[in-house]
Amino acid sequence: MQNAFVLHVRPYTDSRLLIDFFTEHDGLIRAVGRTPGKRDRAKYQPFQPLELEFSGSGELKTLRSCELTNHIAFSLLGHSLFCGLYINELLLRVLQADEPFPPLFSFYSGAVQALKANPSHQQTESVLRSLELFLLEQLGFGVDFDSSETGQPINEERFYFYRAGHGFCECGQDSGEAIPGHHLSAIDRRDFSDEAILRSAKIITRAALSPLIGEKPLKSRDLFR
Repeated sequence: MQNAFVLHVRPYTDSRLLIDFFTEHDGLIRAVGRTPGKRDRAKYQPFQPLELEFSGSGELKTLRSCELTNHIAFSLLGHSLFCGLYINELLLRVLQADEPFPPLFSFYSGAVQALKANPSHQQTESVLRSLELFLLEQLGFGVDFDSSETGQPINEERFYFYRAGHGFCECGQDSGEAIPGHHLSAIDRRDFSDEAILRSAKIITRAALSPLIGEKPLKSRDLFR
């Protein structure tokens, strides 16, 4: 048995479901499970802490056991729910199956709990940016906030734009999506107390994640509109 969360569920046959789980020790797992009765439907809702067991060595597993844990479910509403669904879709798009990320699982659990605890706009945006940056680090695409693409230290008094795979390039203040150097220092510290810094962080994470997500847009982003 291992801890897990449901990321996505869809019908597979008349009596079975195709379920994408994010698990503590095996990462992203896709499994076939029986369609639950009324009493067990809560098991397959997003943000419910679960314990599960599966079998099979191929890409598609067979779900053997799935039980709710004693932990409180992270019921999300409104903007927090949209944020949670975005995180789930993001993980599905960028993670490879059967690749374990225990630190990311722990971070995900904490992020969902934080979305429930404080649903304010600034807090939820802070949670998203923090998770995106941590996800990039775990995948080996972490953002270097200390130096520009030429190797020069970031100057807090100057402005930069970010290029995925290259880093920060110095630019003029009037350049499109120019980011102040002192914003980069704050983002590196995960200091999102200023909404302008949050906007800069969003510019960076969107650019950094774009090559991993691909050209197909994320459906969950439409919810924020």
